[in-house]
Amino acid sequence: MKRLLLLLALGTATPLLAQDPEEVAPNVPFRTSYFPYVTSTPNDGLFGVARMLRYQQAPWDARVTNFVEQSLDAGYSTRGSYLVRGDYRRLMMDQGWRVRAHAEATREVRFGESDPIPPPDEREFLRRERQLGSVDVTRRIAGRLHVAVRGAVDRQVYRGDYYELSDRYPETVSTDGLIVCITTPCPGSGVSQQLTQNDAQLRAALVFDSRDKEYDPQRGVLAEVGAFAGSAGDGYHGAYGVARGWVSLHRLTRVTARLAFRAHSRTTAIGIRHEIPAWEQSITTLGGGTSQRGLPVGAVVSRGLLLGGVELRHTLLDFGGLGAITGLAFVDGGRSFRDPSPLLDPAPGTTIPSGRLRWTLEDWTVSAGGGLGIRVLRAAQLNVTAAKANGSMRWYVSSGWSW
Repeated sequence: MKRLLLLLALGTATPLLAQDPEEVAPNVPFRTSYFPYVTSTPNDGLFGVARMLRYQQAPWDARVTNFVEQSLDAGYSTRGSYLVRGDYRRLMMDQGWRVRAHAEATREVRFGESDPIPPPDEREFLRRERQLGSVDVTRRIAGRLHVAVRGAVDRQVYRGDYYELSDRYPETVSTDGLIVCITTPCPGSGVSQQLTQNDAQLRAALVFDSRDKEYDPQRGVLAEVGAFAGSAGDGYHGAYGVARGWVSLHRLTRVTARLAFRAHSRTTAIGIRHEIPAWEQSITTLGGGTSQRGLPVGAVVSRGLLLGGVELRHTLLDFGGLGAITGLAFVDGGRSFRDPSPLLDPAPGTTIPSGRLRWTLEDWTVSAGGGLGIRVLRAAQLNVTAAKANGSMRWYVSSGWSW
């Protein structure tokens, strides 16, 4: 561990001036490509996705793949989930600006699926439908230090059995007009209930980025800390931080480490409990390909949250700029903090939990796993991973980088 920390420190000691701003070549033409790909999660099954990408390519030795990207993805899964997603990215590094506009509509038919008890054919799963639009503007302050501001509007609809909703979101259920029931049988059991929330969120962050390459980093640090506020439920505010470091142990081997936290006020809002509104892309918590690969997507609800992990990647076959096949091994961990349910009256003398964030190594959910990474050219990255947590093995097939 001491050696790893020393290597991470050395990796960040590169002079700030080494990262010169790239300049967009005025005569670089736009190109368009069409291609299919697949993803898979324990919740949604196998996704088939079609993609259209229009881009202005950066020079081959640049730290970014493209200066401008416009993409549209549409997919459907074997369990009836779907996604439609549009992205616009402009990396105006010659002027010190970056802009990303994002819009998506999704349906997740088994969001937050936990271990299948009772059996899946006897259990009602929670469904989440979401429409999201956001704009993130980043300005370089000096060297590798940036400030980023993001505004987003979000509509989320949760459908499920009363018991499922009240167990996961008791504060919201007890104040949103649904049946409040602490006895059995409950008048609402067996009947589909629905929670709908609209959110307008603002996030501001300081970002330090010393990665050598953004599309396949070998060394450097990406660290950010930010604050956010939103209008969903009775409103909320909070803070988060994410630090990631890459160290090359060998030309073909690198180690990545990550530590993250998120804390927000007590609220009846739901969406923020499943997300860290990070720069570049939000992290879905707790459980999923970007947070804890041993758990299903959104399996654990939390107000306070800790994340951590270490990943080792070794290139098995290197085809240079054409691509590579990489073996990987990792350990993911996380800890959630929940407030006591307002629907229950704790027994006298019992310890009452708190959703406030605490820095602790106790009661983490830890998973160990491995897999393969397949890179095509400089941008297309596919990861196939398997990890075990709480006695169950879960598989993910994901595009892009886990961290």
